[in-house]
Amino acid sequence: MRDLSAARSAPAPASEPPPATPAASISSELLAKLRDEVSWRVDGGYDARDRIIERVVASVALPPELVAREVEAQLAAHAQAEATWRGLTDADKLARAFAALQGDGLLTRANFGQTQDDATEAIDQERAQAKAAGQHPRGWVYGRRNGRSANTR
Repeated sequence: MRDLSAARSAPAPASEPPPATPAASISSELLAKLRDEVSWRVDGGYDARDRIIERVVASVALPPELVAREVEAQLAAHAQAEATWRGLTDADKLARAFAALQGDGLLTRANFGQTQDDATEAIDQERAQAKAAGQHPRGWVYGRRNGRSANTR
């Protein structure tokens, strides 16, 4: 039998990534911020896994590996909860309402823009494109999932 103890204790080559930061080594405030940010994005249901990770890494100063583990855990818990839902969800109702408004001649967008300013700029561009194409929306409505903004005109 070969003795592998020396190989096990040898330092890792420099090309290997550093070990992931364990959750226990970060402050409780930062961990709470991570969990809250991930929860907000997972519960929103608009972004795919990789996009959630990208956005959370950009807003919380933590390694992507740690963020990815939290995202995976929350996505799994969300999927289990979602399997028990019956009937229309609030998101389903909102999508139907936006579709009805669109059918009534309004330009509608849900989960639109990162800030009110960029959403307003983007909706103005879409209104101009619609007019150039011979369409004449009666107005517009968009919403952003940040708990604070829904804009209409």
